Amino acid sequence: AAIVILLLPFYQNFLLWFLLSFALGTSIISIVALRSAWINITIKSKIRSMIIAVSSTFLCAGFTIGPIIVKFIGAGNYKAFAISSLCTLLSCLVLLPIRKIEPKLIPHSKLRLAVFIKRNPKIILARFLTDLQFGTIIFFTVIYGMKNGISAENSGLLISIFSAVGMLDFLIGFMVNRNSYQKLILLGFAAFFITILVLPFAISNYYFAGLIYLILGWITSLVSIACWYGANLNRRKSQLISINSSFQAVGLFGGFFGNLLTGLTMQYFGSHGFVVIIAIASLFYLLQLHTKKIPT
Repeated sequence: AAIVILLLPFYQNFLLWFLLSFALGTSIISIVALRSAWINITIKSKIRSMIIAVSSTFLCAGFTIGPIIVKFIGAGNYKAFAISSLCTLLSCLVLLPIRKIEPKLIPHSKLRLAVFIKRNPKIILARFLTDLQFGTIIFFTVIYGMKNGISAENSGLLISIFSAVGMLDFLIGFMVNRNSYQKLILLGFAAFFITILVLPFAISNYYFAGLIYLILGWITSLVSIACWYGANLNRRKSQLISINSSFQAVGLFGGFFGNLLTGLTMQYFGSHGFVVIIAIASLFYLLQLHTKKIPT
């Protein structure tokens, strides 16, 4: 990942840039999948949601700090790529103290993605749509902001605001432990739908837009942790790796589909396409529950 980040600025050819981006995405997702596997192998079911929340807190800290760094050093030079690569390498130092520890092996039973989706349609739909919205916000906020007169650096700070709420994920972990995760997901999508519709009216005022992104970040964290909690609830330890790999794949499909759909929509309908795609995703979840009862 660090090497690819250093190479990206030197390739203006679209195909080569696309391939490097694909390699970078593969590296990142592999790390995320391994992180989830470690958590589920080593942590007891009773406190798993809290540990996932704490892990998410550190992940969101990175999302928050990145755009702030770019704000100060600028987005149009090589420094941002060099610093990003250096941070990636430094993160490896955390693993050095445990490199000699032998991992505890557990029996592993496979669970096909199609079977997992069939058995958990509601939670799968929620994860797919949450990552669709998350990917759209993370990757298209800068474009959305620039189309509405905000600089690239300041648009990036909106992503920092959105991600900063994730540093309080441990508090959301307490909420999920004490409430029905199904109800929290439902309330989350309803709140997301209402909040995103306010954004077009708020974008002309940067501070108001920042408040909207803060709320969207909190809602995203709530739904995401509730989804992970529901997917891992009362599962055998031997199934956890397979379940979380499948769950991660569903999220990837959601993010990919969201980016593709948002890009095409914004191409033809301008900045409004950004809001429309996110709103439709929330509305789709709410309408599915209203028109047809989906089993958990």
